[in-house]
Amino acid sequence: MPRRVVLHVGAMKTGTTFLQSVLDVHRAALAAAGTTYPETSVHAVRALLGNDGSSEPDPSRWRELAASTDGDLLVSMEFMSFAGPQQVARLLEPFAGDRVEVVVGVRDQRRTLGAQWQTYCRNRGLLPWGDWLRAIRGEGDDDAPGARRARRAWDRAQRVPGVLDRWSDSGADRLAVLTVPPSGTDPLVLWDRFSRAARLPAIDVDLAGVRSNPSLGLGSTELLRRMNPHLVDLRPWPYRQAVRDLARAVLVPRRPQESAIVPDGVAVRRALEANARVRERLAAGRSAEPAVEVVGEETDLPVAGEVGPVDADQPASVCDDAEVEAAARDAHRHLTGADAPSGLGPDDLVRRVAGSLQEAARR
Repeated sequence: MPRRVVLHVGAMKTGTTFLQSVLDVHRAALAAAGTTYPETSVHAVRALLGNDGSSEPDPSRWRELAASTDGDLLVSMEFMSFAGPQQVARLLEPFAGDRVEVVVGVRDQRRTLGAQWQTYCRNRGLLPWGDWLRAIRGEGDDDAPGARRARRAWDRAQRVPGVLDRWSDSGADRLAVLTVPPSGTDPLVLWDRFSRAARLPAIDVDLAGVRSNPSLGLGSTELLRRMNPHLVDLRPWPYRQAVRDLARAVLVPRRPQESAIVPDGVAVRRALEANARVRERLAAGRSAEPAVEVVGEETDLPVAGEVGPVDADQPASVCDDAEVEAAARDAHRHLTGADAPSGLGPDDLVRRVAGSLQEAARR
């Protein structure tokens, strides 16, 4: 009997950090129930796709991962959603003769907008919120620093029908789609949907020790964006680690005090249209081969008519200096153990916090 290989390919911002943490915590329980969740997934996928900084894609780690067990295998890594047709073929190549099942998560695009901008800012992004929204729509100045990168990253991560098309055409034996429930839903609902979509063995799940990727408020995200020009000398890994640690220790707890990241009316309207396209693709997929199985509620992807009226003239939220300054002073206190001088202006304060973060990253 062929073994079963489950590839959870993302997409980005669909609870992947939370789900992967649940899998990490329960790796032994899954193994005892007959499913291997290898620790080497991230590095193997990055190497195969050429996202690890090497000059050429290296499939050797992926092949080793594929050969690491004779039993059922589960791999979860959202970068697989970026894979083009040739890369998808390389991902599937070691599993000839196995039953391959693919799981894709989808989320209300209105909620994805702010989350994706935060990811952009936590990875050296330079565009303010409103400019970023215009950039991903192809509006504004394409030559503005970071504009083309912002649009490429959005297109790669959030064009969900294309992800579904590539994996539906891949030759996989099964394609399941789980919808991410609304904010405020018990996280076990997302886990239950994923478990059903991946057809995992039943295990007792304890969320103690499970981490997620919580969102930041507007002021903290804007602080990171303003710090990025001063952090260009940090290498990628120290940069990511330093920003992640600062976010967890200081910026995430500030969220209740900060403004929400609100998209403009045009972005909201287009997000609802994008939800409609995903729902159309899911409906068409029910009669495809393999048929698309949907786990969850399609109303988790609301469309126009299911929400209140959208004001096309609604502006995107704008962050004032006072909110950035408050976040910067908390960050300075955390990084140095001392209060920042009271007379510093916003730019000097941001520069000082960035310098302290550099020092912390290099220690």
